[in-house]
Amino acid sequence: MWNRTEGPGAGGANLSDAQGDKHAMGHPVMTTCEPMLVVRSVEKPEHRTGPYFSAMRFQHVLLLLGLPALLLPACKKDEGGPPPSVRITTPGDGFDLNVPDTLHVEADVSGDDGVDMVSFMISDANGIAIMAPVIVVPGSNPAHLSIDLPVTSEQLTGGEYTLTVRAVSGELSTKAYVHFDIVPAPLRTRQVLVLVRPDPGTVAIHVIDSTNTVSMASQLSMDLAGAVVSSTTQRYMLAGSTQGPLMALAPSAAQTLWEIPNNGGGATWFTALDLCTDGRCYAGTADSRLRGYNTLTGALERTLQIGGGRRVRHSCIVGDRIVTAESDALGAAWMTASYQSMSGVPIAEHPLALKVVGMYLRNDEQVLFFGDQNGMGTVRDHNVEGGGGWNPYQWNAAITAVERVDAGTFIVALDNGSVERFTYPSSGSVPIAQVDGVNDLAYEPVSGLVYAGTGSDVLAINPQTGQVVMSIAIGAPVAYVLPLLNR
Repeated sequence: MWNRTEGPGAGGANLSDAQGDKHAMGHPVMTTCEPMLVVRSVEKPEHRTGPYFSAMRFQHVLLLLGLPALLLPACKKDEGGPPPSVRITTPGDGFDLNVPDTLHVEADVSGDDGVDMVSFMISDANGIAIMAPVIVVPGSNPAHLSIDLPVTSEQLTGGEYTLTVRAVSGELSTKAYVHFDIVPAPLRTRQVLVLVRPDPGTVAIHVIDSTNTVSMASQLSMDLAGAVVSSTTQRYMLAGSTQGPLMALAPSAAQTLWEIPNNGGGATWFTALDLCTDGRCYAGTADSRLRGYNTLTGALERTLQIGGGRRVRHSCIVGDRIVTAESDALGAAWMTASYQSMSGVPIAEHPLALKVVGMYLRNDEQVLFFGDQNGMGTVRDHNVEGGGGWNPYQWNAAITAVERVDAGTFIVALDNGSVERFTYPSSGSVPIAQVDGVNDLAYEPVSGLVYAGTGSDVLAINPQTGQVVMSIAIGAPVAYVLPLLNR
């Protein structure tokens, strides 16, 4: 919360940086003669349909008057004078902005020594800017400025945001604020990415768009140890096992945004890939480590040493711990272990009598493991701290894929073709469909459908009724189905 002093009139709050705020809101004030790009606003007559917004009815024109005119000096001025004045006249405090829209801003600025520049910026509740600041050089003193700020990102979440208008005169500056709430764009599914294996060592990437049209996006020379999608950062992450790096793809699936090399030298290197609730993707490697990467940048942010030469096959965040399902190199002997998430210090490890297909957080102390025990699909409720647990349900066939629909509902595909809805803690399992060869399941929350990747098709299944509402022919074995949402 800012220590606000009300400025003149009904505009937003004003703060004077009387001590020379050179780095306020991340925008330094120039105290020596430095070049500055000049942006002027040219106002056109218009008719607004709302009190605060308009659809870009003002144009910002870069006046190309030659290099000398563009590089105007911002020189140090007398610190003894009063700071400049800034008042936001439009909009007022406390309105709602529905994304996407344009925020129309008007402000009055003046100064005894003139105003060098005015910046317009929108930031979230943590003070993080959601857009690059717009800089305007007033053409007069005093000046009435009118500007439009498009707010179009579907990544924005709801909550309070702040418009900051800052006037700078030499080393002195004054800021005015207006607070408002953003109403986020409706949740929608942008597309569904389908990874198929047309032949060994090749991954073909298909995209199903919003009209259910399938197109080939790219083809990669790699095998697959895992694949995940982050709608928050708009990234697909793929990891090769013996061939191919850990890579992040843009939504087009045709552009690689970052990659981590495969150090296996032709042997298995990446052993697992999971997107965890802390927003990182965690990759298990054959050197008995689990590494957590920033999905946006690919920066390495966590490294855990796994004991006993074991390899991580699955991982998830449980409270302040990372919990793993691990096995020996052959995938024969399985166990679970927990580590302190920040330091990577081991906390506990316990044997598991099943080959894990999927694992899900149940609460801050317990994890549900879905896997196979002697050819029987099994659910295990495991206590992370004490190591105890029980098996609430078992099927008479092995599990080929599992997906969570809500806190207590899971869709389970078995190798006998049965697709079942399992609920916990009631521990009931109800067959809802018969689909052979399901390799992957993915829940799409907008439609409430579960996508099933099979030997040659992608099916959209109603998880309540089992009805197959859509079937899309792919023509090759489907490995992963990855719905991408707009946020």
